[in-house]
Amino acid sequence: MTPPKLIILGRDGILNRFRDDHVKAPEEWAPIPGALDAVARLNGTVTLRTVPTRLTPDNATALLAGHDLVLDGSDSFATRDAVDAACAELGVPHVWGAVSGTTGQVSTFDARRGWRYRDLYPPAEEVRGAPSCARGGVLGPVCGLVASCMAAEAVKLLVGGGEPLLGRLLVVDAWTMAVSTYTLPRGEVPTPGTEGGDAVEDATDAGPDGAWTPAALRRAL
Repeated sequence: MTPPKLIILGRDGILNRFRDDHVKAPEEWAPIPGALDAVARLNGTVTLRTVPTRLTPDNATALLAGHDLVLDGSDSFATRDAVDAACAELGVPHVWGAVSGTTGQVSTFDARRGWRYRDLYPPAEEVRGAPSCARGGVLGPVCGLVASCMAAEAVKLLVGGGEPLLGRLLVVDAWTMAVSTYTLPRGEVPTPGTEGGDAVEDATDAGPDGAWTPAALRRAL
């Protein structure tokens, strides 16, 4: 089995929480090298590469090209939109996780199968009233819950086992320990040669019975 390769993408300062939680290192250590060192100590067979830059709509496709899977834990709507568009163009599935207050959300998207992040949440310029982490606050352990769920999704997708959250949204509220799963409506499956790559399933399925519309789900959450 070929040893796994892991790319850590982020600008300086974005991985401070990772360093604080997992790396016993001096404060002056840069966060990305600190994360690199922590992962290397956990599993020395993993090939690691860091890219200390901000992902944007202009560079997202180039940065994500050639990868089997993308995990998006960014806290910017604009970055999430860029990841979604790039993954759709490249035909690469991506696992998404987000935290807000005491609540975490996780889902898996794959444009080839008709599910995209943009169908759940509107483009960044249309988002209004969404509190930032600095303003709304985040309960620290929720980050661990979401990260663990994202890791489990990654394992399932990479080994081709289990039931990934494709077409489903997992919502966990750590304040009440309530866990809910919402069925998402299915969008269009792209035809070969269009954004999203080769079609892998028939596009006639508009979504399971009882699927939530994005607007109704956003109101419920």
